[in-house]
Amino acid sequence: MQHRPDPRKQAVAARHLSKHIFPRQYNLPSSFDDSLNGHCSIEYNDREAQIKARGNCKTPKRLKPALDLLDKLIWRHSKCGYKPLLQRLCPSKVRFLEASWSLAIVFMMGDLDWGQSQVLAR
Repeated sequence: MQHRPDPRKQAVAARHLSKHIFPRQYNLPSSFDDSLNGHCSIEYNDREAQIKARGNCKTPKRLKPALDLLDKLIWRHSKCGYKPLLQRLCPSKVRFLEASWSLAIVFMMGDLDWGQSQVLAR
């Protein structure tokens, strides 16, 4: 059974996630801005650096109701077992991928030749 993390840490994580989802509300540059006439000179892949450069800022009132939803999203994400879920919903694909990867590793190590690996894959 997982225990809920510290509510303060969870609130900080929700506010941080809101800066990624709603950058314009925190006066961060957005990838949807057309201020440069279609020419992009800002690197949007490094949002963390932009958030750290901006420093601490107050959460807008209009976003405070969304923080509860983001908190639930983070909590449910941490509880979800994605690999068992994938294995349950797509068992044939997962087994095939695991088998092919293990055979590829064995083949690359030189323990099997190509003919033996084809027989084992069936």
